Amino acid sequence: FPVYPAPVVSPGMSILGVFGDWTAHGTSAPIPIKQASLEKSEIKDRARHASRVSVFEVVKLARAVLAASQSEEESRHAADLASERARLLDRLRELSGPSAAGLSDQFLWKCITGSHKIEHAAAMVRQFVQFRTSVSWPLRIPASSVEPALRSGLHWLLPGSEGLEGPAACLVFNAARLDPAICSVTMYQKMGMFLMEQATDSEAVQKRGMAIVLDCAGINLESLMRIFNLEDVKRGVFMFRGAFPCRLKRVWVLDAPRGAQMMASPILALMSSKVRERIRFGSRSCGGLLQLATDLGGQFRLPECLGGQPGVKLDWNSRVEQYLAEDGAWERQVSDWPQLKR
Repeated sequence: FPVYPAPVVSPGMSILGVFGDWTAHGTSAPIPIKQASLEKSEIKDRARHASRVSVFEVVKLARAVLAASQSEEESRHAADLASERARLLDRLRELSGPSAAGLSDQFLWKCITGSHKIEHAAAMVRQFVQFRTSVSWPLRIPASSVEPALRSGLHWLLPGSEGLEGPAACLVFNAARLDPAICSVTMYQKMGMFLMEQATDSEAVQKRGMAIVLDCAGINLESLMRIFNLEDVKRGVFMFRGAFPCRLKRVWVLDAPRGAQMMASPILALMSSKVRERIRFGSRSCGGLLQLATDLGGQFRLPECLGGQPGVKLDWNSRVEQYLAEDGAWERQVSDWPQLKR
């Protein structure tokens, strides 16, 4: 078939209108969809003219019309989302007052995503700033300030797989590595918060939440009580309770010290059934690793010590080096936020 020059294609143009305009009228002016309602005889007449057109040109035109329409719709949708995001951020800053002055839009959006109402997000912003001020922690914790605790391996952060459901990150607490000779409990807690900040930078974590694995193997309640004092316990509670945007979707307690589960029972009884369902206990001696791997193995590449495949290990030292290397990049990114660097 002879191939004719392609006409001008624009959003709102019907394919039939393109062909009719192209072959019958000899012009490249677009014909709107509403003008494409034709009598059967006229459709047949245009179809005869269009039969001279290359099949490849027909497909090309169809794709061009569809792409132009989709592109315009996607642009409008993106503009609407950006406008709504800006509106919510402005409203949150207004409700939060001076507390929001030193916080980035990124962190404020975490609070919005992690709250059911904008008022709850504002309360979280105020609690967050109040807590960080009370313990003299910066609003964004740099890796270099918690390097000894990071290298201890007390906490690991496991990234999740790309999916639509289930926790998107997993924080592991290796209780046996809690060594006060390396650093203070305060620094260990600060390091844990650093990893929570890193995890919640992910949009997937903001939407799907996190899992926590408390591996208590090799410890007992007496040793923990000697390490933690009352101030450490209070700090550990207040740094999360209403003061940081994170959704906990699963908590696993492995090899809990004798008596710990019994002590936790009254607290669990006060929780809603939905929250209780998220907390699970397991023991290595009773198939706990298999249960953990069955529950979380599909979302995370668990190391062998947590029920992963034989030979799978976590190179945590390499990840720590990445965190330290990323410190400089973050400082440059937030150079316009002086309070974040306190």
